[in-house]
Amino acid sequence: APSRAGLALTGAALSWTAGAHLQARLAERVAPGRLSATGAGCICLGILAMLPLLQPGTPIALAFAAWSLAGFGMGIAYNTATVSAMAATPEGAEGSTSTALGMTDAVGISLATGLGGALIAAADRGGNATAEPLWIIWGVTAAVAAGAALAARRLATRAAPDGR
Repeated sequence: APSRAGLALTGAALSWTAGAHLQARLAERVAPGRLSATGAGCICLGILAMLPLLQPGTPIALAFAAWSLAGFGMGIAYNTATVSAMAATPEGAEGSTSTALGMTDAVGISLATGLGGALIAAADRGGNATAEPLWIIWGVTAAVAAGAALAARRLATRAAPDGR
């Protein structure tokens, strides 16, 4: 039902805000790599927690909890990545970095949404259940988040181009 989906997305939005608040409070004390890895790990776990919902009889409250966890991770990881990118930018090149971040967001969201929608449409056209492409979509997305968690550990070891 749309209201249930709305509740799950509301949980994600509120927890994203909470994650961003926590990231801002911890940014001076916790290494960026650790914050990013934690955020990406929460995203991965939140996505994986959605998989049982593809089976009948799973309580819908799991969607709220899963997307809240993923949203919390986004609040931590997204802000950390942006701050790290801007901190590593040489003076005078902030506009280029900001533009690159915006383009990456736009292209990534568009590409993922388009591919996911195409998989669902193809399954629907073929008479298959929507659950089949969602296994693929969520599985690939969880794998990307897991890869991001592993890669994020390098943030703490990379020096800024201008030596900061």
